Amino acid sequence: MFPAFLIAVSVVLFKNMEQQQRTPKKCCVPQCNNKWGKKHRFPVKNAELCKLWKDKISNPALASLSDEAIYKSYRVCDVHFREDVKTGGKRGLLPFAYPTLFLSTDADANTENVAPNIEDETHAEVFVEPARVIAVGTSCFSSLYQFKSPVPVKAASNPNIGASCSSDASIPRSIQMIGMDSIMSVRQGVTAQNTLKNIPAKLHRKKAVTLRAEKRGSLLKEVNVTRQNQLTVQAKHFYRKVVQQAKQMQYLEKKLKGYQERLAAAEALNRHPDFQLLMKYVNTPTYNFIMAQVKNQLLTPKRRRYTIEQKILALTLLKASSKGYRLLSKLFALPSRVTLRKLLQKLPLKAGLNKSIFTPLKDAVVSLKVPEDRYCILLFDEMAIDTNLQYKPNDDCIEGVEDFGDSRTPKLANTVNVFMLKGARRTWKQPIVFTFTSGPIKQTKLKELIVAVIKECDKVGLQIIATVCDQGSANQATIHSLINDNTNRTNSTFGFIVDGKERIPLFDTPHLFKGLRNNLLTKNLHFVWKDINMVAKWEHIKQLYYLDTADDTRLCNKLTDSHVLPEKINKMKVSSCTQVFSHRVGSLMKRISRWDTRDEPNLPVSASETAEFILFADKLFDSLNGTTCKAPVGKPLKGGVSASSGHVEFWYEALQILDSMKFYSDQKNGFVANPSLRNLKHTIRGFIYLQQKLLNEGSFSFLLPRSFNQDALENFFGSVRSHGIRNINPSVHHFITSFKTLIINNFMSSHSMGQNCEEDVHVGALDTLRLCLEKDHPFTANVPVEAVHVELPAYLSHMKKSRVARGTIKYFTGYMVRKIKKNINHCEACKNNFYAGYTSQDNDVIEASEYAGCQLVRPGDYITYVTNEILSYIFYLLPRICHVNNISMCIYNAILPKVSLAPLNCPQHDTVSVTYVKLLIRVIIHFWCKQINRIAKGKDAKFITLYNANRNVLDPLKIAAHQRFLNNSKRFRKK
Repeated sequence: MFPAFLIAVSVVLFKNMEQQQRTPKKCCVPQCNNKWGKKHRFPVKNAELCKLWKDKISNPALASLSDEAIYKSYRVCDVHFREDVKTGGKRGLLPFAYPTLFLSTDADANTENVAPNIEDETHAEVFVEPARVIAVGTSCFSSLYQFKSPVPVKAASNPNIGASCSSDASIPRSIQMIGMDSIMSVRQGVTAQNTLKNIPAKLHRKKAVTLRAEKRGSLLKEVNVTRQNQLTVQAKHFYRKVVQQAKQMQYLEKKLKGYQERLAAAEALNRHPDFQLLMKYVNTPTYNFIMAQVKNQLLTPKRRRYTIEQKILALTLLKASSKGYRLLSKLFALPSRVTLRKLLQKLPLKAGLNKSIFTPLKDAVVSLKVPEDRYCILLFDEMAIDTNLQYKPNDDCIEGVEDFGDSRTPKLANTVNVFMLKGARRTWKQPIVFTFTSGPIKQTKLKELIVAVIKECDKVGLQIIATVCDQGSANQATIHSLINDNTNRTNSTFGFIVDGKERIPLFDTPHLFKGLRNNLLTKNLHFVWKDINMVAKWEHIKQLYYLDTADDTRLCNKLTDSHVLPEKINKMKVSSCTQVFSHRVGSLMKRISRWDTRDEPNLPVSASETAEFILFADKLFDSLNGTTCKAPVGKPLKGGVSASSGHVEFWYEALQILDSMKFYSDQKNGFVANPSLRNLKHTIRGFIYLQQKLLNEGSFSFLLPRSFNQDALENFFGSVRSHGIRNINPSVHHFITSFKTLIINNFMSSHSMGQNCEEDVHVGALDTLRLCLEKDHPFTANVPVEAVHVELPAYLSHMKKSRVARGTIKYFTGYMVRKIKKNINHCEACKNNFYAGYTSQDNDVIEASEYAGCQLVRPGDYITYVTNEILSYIFYLLPRICHVNNISMCIYNAILPKVSLAPLNCPQHDTVSVTYVKLLIRVIIHFWCKQINRIAKGKDAKFITLYNANRNVLDPLKIAAHQRFLNNSKRFRKK
């Protein structure tokens, strides 16, 4: 019997059996023999629409019948209706739908255009005329008759054309008038010429379902049985395996057919002449967007699939505006936010040195064939961020504490330090490292990071020739320490040595000039110009501004109150400084100061000395901020530094003038030291050294001084702040997600208006790390569970709690027991362990919250006691070990010896208590982070009362968060 069963199974698996059912009603359309598939009744309730149906069908048999008789006896199959009028409802059609495809009236024009014979055994596809108007939402079809006229597609304009494709006369007329018929017909995989040769395979779905059931029944008939229970044990097991394999085969066949249909549609779409012409006039992002819409517009959200490029484009739109993305998601087929969030999670970027950055970067460096393209500058700066803790369950760590990558401390982070590489010859930039600190970074830690980053860059093949930073106290001290650490320093060495190579430290030019301007606001600048002692005063600039604004006509129209008046000046904005230290302001002040106008306001003669300083500052800034190889007309020092340019000669003259400059303070009644002057002279000497080293000794033909400032890093900070909303103070979590997004979309972000720098010319990333998104790379190993060396005090388990606190713990315990209810409901012993010993003590909160039909749980006394003990230990450990990795496991290992969980387990289920405790720990971590964030933002007023009443018992990190809020409040009050 068993071999016969095997033979029967083999025969049935490869045999197509006909379905034995009664013959259904045929379609009433002439020459249509469709018996299968979905059919629709005539709309007799709408007399005009019913008459339109009969006119379109033109069946003589319907002329003498009443509408009620037609409704009962005649049907129209689904193949005669366009896809845009079909719905998923009970009726399957829109209220105003009527048949338009494969009708007898069309056969006069084209004798081949007849309804296909569905009973034919060929299983090819049929072309179904697509919608000429794609409806958005449910209110976009005003009238079905409007579908007769095609809607032209407006192609995206190419920047190289300069005008819209829809209105440019140079674009072919066929492109300007492409309707959705062309695009959607190609999307179906065939053209109109092949419509009559194909059969709709979708109409066989209902038939296939019945066939599958018939096949399974035929397996049993082959061995003369009708039920599974009539088989032997071995035969029954084999029967189930065969049915399972048959289902798997049917699933794979369906999947393969779907791939074949999609491939045919894509090939046909690519070959369509209208589509090829259209794609010539759009850029790559627009092309990817159109392809995504053509592919996914008519699919349900769960069936949509997107490429990496399409996901990155959607992520860029989401980061630009969350509200805008919600609106676009209603109009277009875009990935969900969960999909984009998972995309970012594939990029394993954390604080400190990341292998996920340097490993792909090594391959990108190999592609740089010209050695000089590997020369780069290391930029580093810091940005203030918001104090915010966030628990990441996937990583089992808390974000928002001080983090250097290799070490973390239990301090609230409010500053991020970013290191970026910038090409010295080729225009590329690459953020590589970021760390989070509590306050400004310390000198020793910054020094370690600079050396570590330089060594790591040397390993991947990049050559860091210089470093650029602002005039922060830690930065100046670090540069001074690095230079002094050179034991083999000679007179010919200017910078500091790392791995036997010299690196030139420079200071950011815009920051230097802002420092000069800020000192000039409160002090007078004494200097020597052409052997003449001069004094520059800010008062002269104010007098010129008042003189210029006394009338409606303006000479210096760019100057405003925010440029001149000290109380309104934005001291961090570069344009507020450079537009004052300009050639126009200096030349006009010098000329007007010589006039004897005898009017008020007026400029004194001594204002010419301030004018000389302004003209000098304008030339010096141009020489240190050139962006092009060829200098513009009238600005010879604004071009690139070459062997024949006059930059070096001017810099030597500038050093002599800067040596004579001193700031005089009226408050201190004497000259004061100024770091901006000292650092400016150091930077000029560094440029002279680089010119000699790279131009004379190397193969550089010219240098662009603007490549040696940190505008690229400042614009990166501006892009982070402008992501999603105007978030001028992002949290640690927001910074990390924005950091990832800006790398993978190649800094595709608008230049933030009002930033303290110009838009930099370095726009391309050396490597966008997209390889990490396409494949899983083991860049980050599993972090081991750290051993917690925190001694739990004994008094925690004996602390007295108020009646309200005890009732709250009882209620919370019931909530947690309900969360694991599915793990204990199947076992009576576990249920008794969690509910045993129930008393009415401390149940006031539960009783007060109960209502009819509620699902509140009243836990037992022992589980309540265990929860109380665990809560005391968790709240004590969290502020002391919040910086460790795998924090939930660390807390679990620390409290496990303190609490006995054996009474909660039954002999068969010894892990129920472990599940309960781990869930409890994660819930409390989320709750504790939320408490810290509320205190740091000043939203927890009761904490101030508790803090003033008893400062010894409270959480030390909560105290630090409260102090952070007080410091921020004082800072904002000063502003």
